[in-house]
Amino acid sequence: MTTEIIFVFGLIAITAALMASNRVRYDIVALLVVLALMLSGVLSVGEALSGFGSPVVILVAALLVVGEMLDRTGVARAIGDLIVEPGRYRFMDFVKVGAPLLLTYLVTVLLAPIIFPFGAFEWPVDPALQKAIP
Repeated sequence: MTTEIIFVFGLIAITAALMASNRVRYDIVALLVVLALMLSGVLSVGEALSGFGSPVVILVAALLVVGEMLDRTGVARAIGDLIVEPGRYRFMDFVKVGAPLLLTYLVTVLLAPIIFPFGAFEWPVDPALQKAIP
């Protein structure tokens, strides 16, 4: 293993520990990881900053903003109370229903743009057809 590989795996472990401890905000941790990769020379400045223009990154950032907004305004709590109060649901009821819903949400909203990068792929065109198309 090269030193770069060891450094990256160590950085992943430190990142996971920081995010799991919840002592440092996740956006600060993400920016520190990008900064560490740039300063160590694993990524060039252009490579490290090119991801910020990706539509997927912008989508995830927007979803985080909307989620925080729903939490701070109390809308998420109110919806949770509407669900919990009348039915006297238990935590396992939420796990049984919430886990499949969360998985569906993650696949459709977060992973679909990564798996199917619309507009990033150009179909190969036969040169003879390309001349025929005005």
